Amino acid sequence: MEKKKFKLGLVPKLIIAIIIGILFGQFLPTGFCRFVVTLSGFFSTYLKFIIPLMILAYVTMGIADLSQGAGQLLLITVALAYGSTLLAGTASYLVSSNLFPHFMTSGALDQISATADASLKPYFSLTITPLFDTLSAVVLAFILGLCLSTMKGKEIGNSLYNGMSDFSTIIDKVLHKTIIPLLPLYICGTFTDMTKSGKTFAILGILWKVFLVVILMHFVCIAIQFTVAGSISKKKPLTLIKNQIPGYTTALGTQSSAATIPVNLECAKNDGVSSQIRNFVVPLCANIHMAGSMITITACATAVCLMNQLPISLATVVPFIMTLGVAMVASPGAPGGSIMTALPFLYMVFGTTAGAARIAFLARKMLNGTLKEVRFTLYGSFAKTYHGHGTDRALLGGIMGFGTDDMRIRDSFEIAKGLGLDFTFVPNETETDVHPNTVDIFMTNEHGDQITIRGESLGGGKARICRINDVEVDFTGEYSTVIVIQKDKPGVVTYITKCLSDQNVNIVFMRLFRESKRNTAYTIVESDGCLPENIADEIKKSPNVSDVMIIQL
Repeated sequence: MEKKKFKLGLVPKLIIAIIIGILFGQFLPTGFCRFVVTLSGFFSTYLKFIIPLMILAYVTMGIADLSQGAGQLLLITVALAYGSTLLAGTASYLVSSNLFPHFMTSGALDQISATADASLKPYFSLTITPLFDTLSAVVLAFILGLCLSTMKGKEIGNSLYNGMSDFSTIIDKVLHKTIIPLLPLYICGTFTDMTKSGKTFAILGILWKVFLVVILMHFVCIAIQFTVAGSISKKKPLTLIKNQIPGYTTALGTQSSAATIPVNLECAKNDGVSSQIRNFVVPLCANIHMAGSMITITACATAVCLMNQLPISLATVVPFIMTLGVAMVASPGAPGGSIMTALPFLYMVFGTTAGAARIAFLARKMLNGTLKEVRFTLYGSFAKTYHGHGTDRALLGGIMGFGTDDMRIRDSFEIAKGLGLDFTFVPNETETDVHPNTVDIFMTNEHGDQITIRGESLGGGKARICRINDVEVDFTGEYSTVIVIQKDKPGVVTYITKCLSDQNVNIVFMRLFRESKRNTAYTIVESDGCLPENIADEIKKSPNVSDVMIIQL
């Protein structure tokens, strides 16, 4: 009889990577540690490129396969799975936000804050631009998946379905042959950096307690689910839970819902579930019932916010849970797939940093030419925490045109210096009559033109522009926007609207702001369509218009 080869699971590999990373950071020279961090950075960039492709492949096929011969049972199963996922995530936040603060002493938090900016720099980094961003991948996946599920074999043939199936197989191969094997390197690089910069022991002193609470929450969730199931089916809950132990340990060891399907089919058989039901529900729920992953992700995100003293509330977490509950559909096709799917959506929790990047991104679009100098004046909590929270890197990344989920933000200081951009950060803790997350951005281009923009981070990645130079304004940049600097005279607004009408621009909002009567005024027009390229030139033809700024989304 041939002996089975011993194969080390993913979780043991990650634990070994953590230990090796700590040893590297503790005992090896900085030069070697920077080499490890450089390799880890390469993987991080590669992962950023793969994530949208993974979402497109898994979510498309997950939805495309959902409605094949399921009918009412499908709808009931999907509703229960999604509802359970939302409840699990919400309960995880409520438990974490009330329990975790007791783990976090002021000394540990001060140590984490003191080392927040002390990261090792890689020797160099590579930039690989994703084919599309995460949100675009989710939207495209839902469009393709829903259309394939309803039209395949009826209005269209099977070519596109087969093509997406092959594409999903390719992504599976990429994940299993590159992403999963290299995850330990990524973790090793992360802990090498953390240890060398003095973060590891302060953070691990908190995180081991966090993970213990996560496991306990998993047990409570399982107990509740099987108690309800047992009461409905007239079976003993303890027997059902006992039968489920192999399925849970497999999920914990492999970090893959898909890998547990054969084991869970056997568990369901032992529970007396009919073959028709278990063969339908188990594979389906392996891809849509994400209660366990949601408990883990929500608890860890809450812990990170609390450790870094980031604002977090139920109002912030619930939209994150609702979005992730949909985006994770079919993502667990590979070990850790749901975790990787969650990465791009974490900005919904770490909202002020994403909001800061958004403010700077919008501000940059209001100054033409090459940016040569920028000064960020920070107020409120921004002024107190911009170093430790990464707000400074987010602002600098946004001013260079990086999106809120662009991984280049972590290297924005080095990139800005390479571009010759002169930047400074000035905390202002004396002016308190402002929104707590406010920043003034003063910019100068190569011609000496200057402009000052004030913005507020509203949480959840949202932002508001509230001042241009010395004029109070109000817009969010959620629509393509025309900003006209003009004389406050009769007929100018009418002229602007005529120019827009002649170019078939649909106006969603239009407002006028001014310094004082008969002085400089700003007309701000937001449109839900693409703005014509020549619209600024047309509006500038008026002698009463001094400048036009375009924010094209």
